[in-house]
Amino acid sequence: MNELEKLRSQANEIVEQERRRNLSDTESIENILLFPLDFFPEKYRQAIVEISEAIDTPVEIPAMALLSLIGASIGRTRCVQAKMGWKEHPNLFMAIVGRSGIGKSPACDAIFKHIQKIEEVWYNELKEKKSE
Repeated sequence: MNELEKLRSQANEIVEQERRRNLSDTESIENILLFPLDFFPEKYRQAIVEISEAIDTPVEIPAMALLSLIGASIGRTRCVQAKMGWKEHPNLFMAIVGRSGIGKSPACDAIFKHIQKIEEVWYNELKEKKSE
């Protein structure tokens, strides 16, 4: 049995144990899957945790909002050239799914508000240049 099969087996055992305990889906999922914040730089990790605690929402929600913002900001400015003439641009597709009232919108708003302010400044500068 290879390492991946062992991990799957262990995860299946944990899921089965949780089912036997009659825990809710949310509780059992939280016990099994922990969102890895380690790959974020410290200041972003701290912001994610602070937003999560302030809104009382799982850390996954502001973390996913930040990942989507980063992906959108990078856009098509970077690519990998697999071979001459063949470039692949990154694509990041996300959906933040959760029950009503879990804090999806407030967490996303907290992440997106800073970039929205910057875009507003850029938009106003563009309007001024066009009116000249």
